[in-house]
Amino acid sequence: MVSTATIPPHIALARPHLGSVGAVQRANVPLTSSTSDVLRIFDGPCVILAMWLEITEAVEDVLCNMRWVVDSDQGGDRIIGDDVNIQAAALGDFYFAELDGTAIVKATTSTGLIHDGFNAYQQTLTGAVSVGGFGVIVPPGGIDIVLSATPATGKGTLYVYYKPLISGACIVPENMT
Repeated sequence: MVSTATIPPHIALARPHLGSVGAVQRANVPLTSSTSDVLRIFDGPCVILAMWLEITEAVEDVLCNMRWVVDSDQGGDRIIGDDVNIQAAALGDFYFAELDGTAIVKATTSTGLIHDGFNAYQQTLTGAVSVGGFGVIVPPGGIDIVLSATPATGKGTLYVYYKPLISGACIVPENMT
């Protein structure tokens, strides 16, 4: 079903073409509230191929579990990544979604993210560990970060590598809508 939300002209110009290799969208988010509306999926389904968060301001040293959720415009939530503790997350830490509705994985020292067009991998000193399969199809709606606590400090940038599944579908930062 197509979203009934109106897309501002500056967003319409940034849409990837159907059949394109993919697009990366990012949004800055404070990690200090229980739920943050971060990204919006417009005008049709997309497949998320990789999703990761870079910590841009250290998170307070309090127990705080994080999950990433798609809040569909048609109702219902879909968990993209679930329950990783971001207590005392440091500047530069990375977290990756496995994209199967289960874990969000914290990258370890000397790791990075690579993508081969089909799978996302956490690059390690001993090889690559898959952190995403063929992707997850998401309907129009919001992509939210949900926290179990409200740390006094913490910020991050959420990145999504995706492909539109119908012409005109796209993912944009929530604050652009």
